[in-house]
Amino acid sequence: MRNQPFNLILQVCLLLTVSIPASGQQTQKRLDPYRTFEQAKELLENGKYATAQLLFDQAAAYQAPAGKQEIFLYQAESEYYAAICAIELNNPDAENLMLDFVANYPGHALQGSANFQLGKLYFKKRRYGDAIEWFELVDIYDLGAEDKDTYRFQYGYCLFTKKRLTEAKKYFQPIKDKQGVYFLPANYYYGFIAYFESDYEEALKSFERVKDDPVYSLVVPYYFANIYFSQGKYQEVVDYTEPLIDNTRLNYYNELNQLIGKAYFNLKQYSKALPYLEYYLEKQRKGTDNDYYQVAFCQFKLDQPEQALVYLEKIRGTGDSLAQHADYLEGRCLLDLDKKAEARNAFQEAASKGVDERVREHASFNYGKLSYELGYYPAAVSSLKDFIETYPKSQNYEEAQELLAESLLRTRNYDEALAILEKLDKTNNKLKQAYQKVAYYSGVNAYNDKQYQDAYKLFNKSLEMPIDGGLQAACFFWLGEIDYANEDYASTIRNQNKFIELSKGSVKLPDEVKQEYANYCIGYAYFRQSKFDNASASFEKALSKLKPSSTGGTRNDIALDATLRAADCYFMLKDYKKADKYYGTVATNKYKGSDYALFQQGMLNGLQGKNESKISILKKLISDYKNSLYVDDAMYEIANTYFLMENSQAAITNFKALLSDKPGNPYTVKAYLKLGLIYYNLNDLKLAEEYYRKAYELSPTTAEGAEAKDALKDIAEETGNTDGLDGVATASEKDSISYNAAMIKYNRQEFANAVKLFNDYLKEFPKGFFRDQAFFYRGESYFRQEQYASALKDYGRIIDENRLQFLESALVRASWIMFYQNKDYSKANDYYTQLYNVASYKENTYVAMKGLLRTSYLLNDYDEVILNAGRILASDMVTTDEQIEAHFYSGKAYLAKGEIDKAYNSFRSTANLTTNETGVESRFIMADILFQKNKLEDSKKQCLEIINDLPAYEEWVIRSYILLADIAAAKGDYAQAKASLRSIIDNYEGDPELVELAQFKLEQVEEMERNGRVIQDNSNDDSDPDELQFNKDN
Repeated sequence: MRNQPFNLILQVCLLLTVSIPASGQQTQKRLDPYRTFEQAKELLENGKYATAQLLFDQAAAYQAPAGKQEIFLYQAESEYYAAICAIELNNPDAENLMLDFVANYPGHALQGSANFQLGKLYFKKRRYGDAIEWFELVDIYDLGAEDKDTYRFQYGYCLFTKKRLTEAKKYFQPIKDKQGVYFLPANYYYGFIAYFESDYEEALKSFERVKDDPVYSLVVPYYFANIYFSQGKYQEVVDYTEPLIDNTRLNYYNELNQLIGKAYFNLKQYSKALPYLEYYLEKQRKGTDNDYYQVAFCQFKLDQPEQALVYLEKIRGTGDSLAQHADYLEGRCLLDLDKKAEARNAFQEAASKGVDERVREHASFNYGKLSYELGYYPAAVSSLKDFIETYPKSQNYEEAQELLAESLLRTRNYDEALAILEKLDKTNNKLKQAYQKVAYYSGVNAYNDKQYQDAYKLFNKSLEMPIDGGLQAACFFWLGEIDYANEDYASTIRNQNKFIELSKGSVKLPDEVKQEYANYCIGYAYFRQSKFDNASASFEKALSKLKPSSTGGTRNDIALDATLRAADCYFMLKDYKKADKYYGTVATNKYKGSDYALFQQGMLNGLQGKNESKISILKKLISDYKNSLYVDDAMYEIANTYFLMENSQAAITNFKALLSDKPGNPYTVKAYLKLGLIYYNLNDLKLAEEYYRKAYELSPTTAEGAEAKDALKDIAEETGNTDGLDGVATASEKDSISYNAAMIKYNRQEFANAVKLFNDYLKEFPKGFFRDQAFFYRGESYFRQEQYASALKDYGRIIDENRLQFLESALVRASWIMFYQNKDYSKANDYYTQLYNVASYKENTYVAMKGLLRTSYLLNDYDEVILNAGRILASDMVTTDEQIEAHFYSGKAYLAKGEIDKAYNSFRSTANLTTNETGVESRFIMADILFQKNKLEDSKKQCLEIINDLPAYEEWVIRSYILLADIAAAKGDYAQAKASLRSIIDNYEGDPELVELAQFKLEQVEEMERNGRVIQDNSNDDSDPDELQFNKDN
């Protein structure tokens, strides 16, 4: 194994030097005239080193006679040989003796030999650095053959110890093929260097020569196995090593086990690999990341995912290829254990590292797929979209497209989904179907938000991919609904009929569209055109599938409304029997709207001459529905019916009851006129004059005022008393002409000119006959020109002077200006209150209730909010949008009052009615209430529904993630809480206040983690509550 640490191998190599024999010094015999020197040399050659050293010392100490210079030469040689003897005797002074010779006799013929001897001496002492210094001074060509081998080996070995392997190899190479004392060690070290340099063939040749030697037989098997492994000869590793593995005396025994395991691993024989790899890790104090990975991979392959995860957790690599593979393998193991959420996180980690592109591809796909399976649809969309763009040739490409299509449908963020789908090549049928669905539901959302123009385009886009017949049909349904909202009744009827045609048979329609709803819409389209015959037929068709009941809900509301409108159609067609039948269905069962049905039944009986029945029915209405908007109508009709029946006393009683019980009601002037007429007919002219006078004073410029004036004249003529005519003067013709000129301009919608002429009239006739009319219609002219301040002055005059004829209309206009233009909610509230008290038309009463709801909320008058929300919800005029508004504001009011259970119920009602932003906010507040009540799992479920089902509303998705972090922290899962909050801080680029909130929450969680306490809910900020948007028509 080439990556075996060099130092470990070197230690073994150095131990082997004990087997290297020392080289004997060969000296050449020379005749010497000096007997002592010659004797010493003879003794040296015979290994008598101690005696020889004595003689050499004597020869060196000899004082040469004068002129005997050659004796000096033998003295130098004697010192040299004395040092040689000391070296052979291992004398402590040997090193110094030889160093003295080198120092004392520079340039001596034996200088090279001395350098060689010093190198050998230091080699023997294992002072390899010093040895190298002296060996470097040696000229190899000055050495004999045997010394050359010694020099090469020892110098090579010294270089080897200093890791100068290339230089060392050069000295081992000449002696590795030469039989002798250095044959085995030279081959071993040469083989090692070749192995280290990846020259495996050379290494094998040298190791082959030493494998049977006892010194090397326990170490070279490791190198054989490692070389085979490095060459990719995994079967040879097994075949060579496994028969030897029982010998535990082998060097690198643990590593040999690992090599066998790795070889089996690469041969994909994981069951055989695992025991060897596990043995190695058991014996090692610590393994590498790769060691842990291979064991884990074997366990994974052998269906041991839990054991594999234990080893994968030990891997600490962070961005390399192995860490990426480990993350991917962890994902696979967790997937086998059906821990999909944890597996998804592991695949996400693997995909984010991006070192090995193939692993990244598979990890990215699995992350996207698991995101879909776990319901994390926005994440699935993002990841699968990236996967499709990045890996168009992947084997998972088709499945990824299908998963993306399904995810896009389930995100319900249809705008984003549509944008993505429009960029994709929609050759795949699932993508086409997804495009059809996404465009359809995006259209439905736009319709619910009253963005009719956008909705119309989206439904037409959906029709471009008519894969699903039910959705195709449903598009025409909504196109018809939009046409109706735009008052294009011909197109309404055409598109709804197209829907009905396409929805026949076994076509599966979305829940929100029905044939009966289409017929209901068609009925209204005809009704608005006064085509009552066609309208009644359509309402009848709707009612064939709609059965009214006392239960709530949109379907029942439609059923009740269709029943009443069918009755109205027959009423207009004078088919009183059918009309009575439908009114009776509602009235008899006391369904919503039964007060209106009773009133109409009473009128039907009157038209048929059944006056007693009429009176009886109307009295029932009054007694059963005391707060009904139709009570004053019923009271007037009862009194008037008695009048027509010439039952004067009953008529008087009921007219007076109307005036006393319902002061300021719209029938006041008429009641006075009737009372005046009755008393006139009874010849009680005094009372007749009194009531006619009251009628005139309340409405002097109207037709009723003119009638009262004429009656007063008649009474004066009869009695001869003109006192009753005081203030009842005939308006001049000029007055009428001036006023009529202004009205002509008004009726022609020339409002600027009308204003001018009304100004002229009021200037000339400040107390003119048409004064009230002039003020009101001048106000209307200003209003039409959006000159709201001027309009408000005229309406205010009508209101302040309590001019009944125009009071109701003036209050409608003035309240609207105060609310929408001036934003003076207090004054608007006053006007809405007056309007509620005096309105004669139920539509205006309803407008007042809506205005009171909104202004009370904005004025923080929460009791009034709750009161008016209740009134709206009880009204038969309430639409779904207005139910949403009423429930939403009730929830906000209860929340402000601290009544969170009632608030929760109101927000739940809102959420059940809509998935627009108001509905999403309601769902979030419900989740927050559940969190406050410590219902953490229910709160978490609510948050996930917002995130997964309604991702288009970004603010509430982010707030839901923040609340999920609160929930995690409350459970003590600080890591999850911090991860969620950091993700928002690092990645969210929207509202900075939400980022600040996330940062605040993160600091809270970190503080909690330090202190070990439960988080306090500080999710409320100082921002104003979100308001519903109003428009002129509301």
